[in-house]
Amino acid sequence: MRKLASLAISVVMVATSVFGTNFVAMADSYGGFEYNLLGDFASITGYTGSDKDVVIPSQLNGHNVKFLAEHSLSKNKTMESLTIESNLQNISNTAVQYCTSMKSLSIPDTVMNLYAESFIYSTSLESITVNSANKTFDSRNNCNAIIKTASNQLMVGCKNTVIPDSVTSIAGAAFKGNGITSITIPSSVKSIGQAAFESCTSLTSVVIKDGVTTIGTNAFYGCTNLKSIVIPSSVTEIGSNAFFADSNVTIYAPSGSTAAKYAAANGVAVSNDSSVVSQSENDENKDDDSSDSDSGSNSSSVSVGKVKLSSAKNVKKKSILVKWKKVSGANGYQVQYSLKKNFSKKKTKTVKKLKLKIKKLKKKKTYFVRVRAYKIVNGTKKFGKWSGKKRVKIRK
Repeated sequence: MRKLASLAISVVMVATSVFGTNFVAMADSYGGFEYNLLGDFASITGYTGSDKDVVIPSQLNGHNVKFLAEHSLSKNKTMESLTIESNLQNISNTAVQYCTSMKSLSIPDTVMNLYAESFIYSTSLESITVNSANKTFDSRNNCNAIIKTASNQLMVGCKNTVIPDSVTSIAGAAFKGNGITSITIPSSVKSIGQAAFESCTSLTSVVIKDGVTTIGTNAFYGCTNLKSIVIPSSVTEIGSNAFFADSNVTIYAPSGSTAAKYAAANGVAVSNDSSVVSQSENDENKDDDSSDSDSGSNSSSVSVGKVKLSSAKNVKKKSILVKWKKVSGANGYQVQYSLKKNFSKKKTKTVKKLKLKIKKLKKKKTYFVRVRAYKIVNGTKKFGKWSGKKRVKIRK
């Protein structure tokens, strides 16, 4: 009784701040839903039904449903899908927690406020959609996540989430306790929030791309089956208890990096195996082992233009920024660089853009750079001729 009274008081306080004081809170039930009337609006406080496919209606007894109150659907073990109809605006931070059978979640265009904690421990959740007309949240690129549109922050994830490369941060508790098994965090993300993946007991592998700088407190704590996590040198801050020290996790990180030092100081296994650590490199900076042969470039049926280099300059942090002109019809470009003028012992990278920053070079050394275009024909890359080479000395 005390819990219900406290719940009613909290709903009244929220409603007062949103709708003013000219309403009377009244408890009622309809269609298996328990709710409070807040003036002309309804706040759902509980659900006594047993439906597997639960639909939060736009109205209850003629009253527009605006709130999903604290614990209103929490610990529902029967519900397999949750669809929320238009009108609902606010989902409380504990509204749909521990719904371990829920597989799908649909958010309408009207929701303006929800929390990462609203859906924690949804271990079976595999599909999340947000109505495309919603102006506050979205699920861009069919990513199976809820993203705050204005800030590009991922608020809620699930076992099938693919993080778009437009996301800049992961909210605290965004994946907490869900059934995700593996995840790649793109370079666009700068921070992983506190407890973002805490207690994801099915999670076995994580790859963090170069560009992420912060891993929050308890970010991966309680991930008891986590075996490997690749952390780049760009990560310079790791919060306390970020990893579960008693698990069999190995942190793969460059020697001397913040992650390597953290592992050593906290009793977590660490490795600098380059074949694994390299997974943190951004796609545009991965070495390409494609054939260096020009075979096919002179095919009578395929013509690939020669690239014209615009510039190749030494920029900050021992890097070279290479730019070139577009080749008509090209699907992508290969960039080669070497300390040798004849390109022996070269490295090759493949990109689709018209520029590339080559990183981690040796100071005071001189490099040679060249570029060629390719087209994909019947699944095979057909290369054009190499551009003229440019000579760049690393001075900074």
